[in-house]
Amino acid sequence: MRLAPPVRRGQTARFALLILLAGLSLRVVRLDFGEALPYLAHPDEPTQYDAAMRILRTGDPNPHFFAYPSLCLYASTAVLGLGALAMRWTGEIGSLAELGSIEVEQVGIGIVPHPGLLLLGRFLSALMGILGVALLMLLVRELCTSEWAPLLAGLALALSPEHIRLSHYMTVDVTAATIALAALVVCASALRTGSGRRLLWAAALAGLSASAKYNYGVALAAVAVTALLLEGGARQKIARIAWAGAVFAGAFLLTSPFVLLDYPAAWAAISTEMKHYAAGDIGVPGSSTLWYLAWLWRGEPAALLLGLAGFAIAMRRRPARFAPVAVFVLSFAFLIAKQKFHVPRAALPLLVLLIGGAALAVEAAVEGARRRPGDRRALPVLLGGLLTAGILLPGLANLPDLLLLHGPSARARAQAWFDRALESPEAKGALDRSSPGAVKILAEGYTVFLRPETTDVTYRKTVSDFPLVAYAQHGYDLIVLGSGIMDRFTAQPEIFEWRAARYHEYFDRLAVVRDFTSPRDPLQFGDDDPAVHVFVLTDRGRRFVEAADRAAAAAGGGAAPDHSG
Repeated sequence: MRLAPPVRRGQTARFALLILLAGLSLRVVRLDFGEALPYLAHPDEPTQYDAAMRILRTGDPNPHFFAYPSLCLYASTAVLGLGALAMRWTGEIGSLAELGSIEVEQVGIGIVPHPGLLLLGRFLSALMGILGVALLMLLVRELCTSEWAPLLAGLALALSPEHIRLSHYMTVDVTAATIALAALVVCASALRTGSGRRLLWAAALAGLSASAKYNYGVALAAVAVTALLLEGGARQKIARIAWAGAVFAGAFLLTSPFVLLDYPAAWAAISTEMKHYAAGDIGVPGSSTLWYLAWLWRGEPAALLLGLAGFAIAMRRRPARFAPVAVFVLSFAFLIAKQKFHVPRAALPLLVLLIGGAALAVEAAVEGARRRPGDRRALPVLLGGLLTAGILLPGLANLPDLLLLHGPSARARAQAWFDRALESPEAKGALDRSSPGAVKILAEGYTVFLRPETTDVTYRKTVSDFPLVAYAQHGYDLIVLGSGIMDRFTAQPEIFEWRAARYHEYFDRLAVVRDFTSPRDPLQFGDDDPAVHVFVLTDRGRRFVEAADRAAAAAGGGAAPDHSG
C-alpha cells in the first residue's frame, strides 16, 4: 500500500522548474556583494577578466595566459564583448581599445575598471551553476527508480552554500564541474541505451571540461570505462576508446588551441602551476585528504556520510551504470589528494556528486523501510524526512545570512575609510607620497587598495615575514592587516608558532588600532569573520588617522572604533 500518490512526470517537471528558478535566484542575488565594486573580491577573477579584456582590446585570440586553459575565458570574452559593445553604443567607451584590465597590487587586492563587465562574468558563472543543478537531477534520474530522488538531489545542490558562493565569482570552477557532470550524464545514458554515438558526445564533453580546467581531464577515464562496458568485442572496444580519445583531444584543442600553437609559453605556465599545487600555499599546511574531509564534514556532514553510502548502494544496484561516476570520483579525489594546495573550490565536483549520492541513499533507506514486515506505514515517511532534513539543513540555515540585507564588508568599510581620506584635503595631504611628510604604509593581502604611484604604500602577502621592530626601523607609520591572511596563522598557532606570535605582537604592543569588522557573509571569499586592522606606529600615523576619522565623519560614515592598547 502506497503512503501517498506517486509523483507524476508532469509534477516532476514542474517541481524541477521551481527548484531551478529558486536556485538561479540564489545565485544572482547580490552579485555585487561584499567587497563593494569596483574593488576586487576574489584573487582568481583577474585571470578570466584580464585575458578576455586583452583579446577584446587587441583582437589577438591568443590569450597569452595558460595557468588555466581557454574555454572559460573565450566564453567570458563573448559575454563581456557584448557588454563592451553596449558600453560603446551608450558612449561609455569610445572603442574596445579603451577596455582596461584589473589593477592588482597584492593577493585579493585590486580595482576593476569596468565593474559592469565583471558582473556579466559573474552572471555567466551563476547560469553555469544552475545548469549544474539540472544536470545533477538528470544524473540521479539515470541511477535511481523514483521520481522524487532527483528532485531531492537538485534541491540540495540548489541550496548548497559552497555551490552558491562559487557561482557568484567569475572563475572557472563551477563551469568545469558542470561540464564534467554533463559528461557523466551522457556516459550513464550511453550505458542505458548502448549508444556508441552518445559515448562520443561524452568524450567531447570531457574534453570541454578539461578545456575549462586542466585536471578535469580525468573525466576521460569515465569515458574509457563507458567504452569498455558497452557491448561488443575487444577490437570494437579498443576502437571506441581510440575514437573517444581523438574526440576528447579535438574538443580540448578546438577550445584551447594555443596550448598547442603557443606550446613553449603554455608549458612554462602549466609547469609553474603544477609546482604551485604540488608545493602548496603559505599558511595552508597538512594533508589535503584530511583537509577536504574536514571541510566537507564542517560544511555538509549529511551529504558526506550519506553520499558515500549512496555511492556504495549505486555500485551494488547498478554497477555498470554507476561505474563512470565511481571512476571519476576516485580519479579526481586521488588527484587533489596528491596536491598540497587545498581550497574548497578544488573539490567542487566531489561535493556535487556526494549530494547526488546522498539522494540515492535516502531513496534506498525509504525503500528498505517500506519492505519491513508489519504495519509500519509511518516509518518510511519519518526516516525519509529525517535524512532529507539532514541533507537540506546546511543550505536552509544559510538562507537568512544569504538573503538578508548586508552592509559593506569589513574590507569595503576599511576601503571607504581610506577613500574618504583621499577625498579630504587634510588627510589627502598626509597620504600624498610627493609630500615630504607623507605617511608610509605597509599593507598585506586581502586588505585595501591604494595606488603606489600616489601613496607611499608597500604590499606584502604577509607581514609576519619580519618582526614588528624591523618595520618600525624602516620608518612605517601605519600597518594594515587583514584576517584573510592573518587568520591562516593565528588559527593554527601550534603549526605557525612564530608567525602567530608576530601577529599577536601588533595587538599587544601598539597603542592605537582601527578595527573594521563585519558579520559573516556566506558569499564572502575566504573569511568567516572578516576584519581589517589599521595599526599606528608613529605620531605622524596617529595624526593621519585622526584626519581620516574626521573625513569619514564629515562624509557621514563615522569613525572606526578606537581600541587603545
